[in-house]
Amino acid sequence: MKKITLLLVCLIAGLTTSFAQSSGDKALGINLNYASERSFGIGARFQYNITDNVRIEPEFNYYFKHDYVSFWDLGANFSYLFPVASDVTLYPLVGIGYGHHKLHVEGNPTSGDFQAKFGAGAEFNIASNVKLIIEPKFQLIDGDNQFVITGGIAYCF
Repeated sequence: MKKITLLLVCLIAGLTTSFAQSSGDKALGINLNYASERSFGIGARFQYNITDNVRIEPEFNYYFKHDYVSFWDLGANFSYLFPVASDVTLYPLVGIGYGHHKLHVEGNPTSGDFQAKFGAGAEFNIASNVKLIIEPKFQLIDGDNQFVITGGIAYCF
């Protein structure tokens, strides 16, 4: 219930204020991840500004095999953007997703669970259509929570 309330507050606030971002702005990016329980991974994201400062971001991440376990997740994050300088934007984020891990041993057991994500991020515009992204977040997965830090680059169009 707290997650839904936070999401609604972010959406309502986004409808009532305006910053330098524009609704309809889009970006496509790639990222490198480090997860406390999974090791390293790669990912891709698509960002779309619903309003001037509320964004939805579908993402896919794959974590390389570590201790005989590989992992991938697919989800969507919602962010509320706070431009703090002409080339810097900060944001909190909440998200939902599905995570799937596979144990690479005889019998190949696999399992998947829904997850919730909470974190924050910073974007730095390094060119008129390119930005760097840094994003620490927690992924809450049934019995298998982890801290993830992401660094990425995105092309804005």
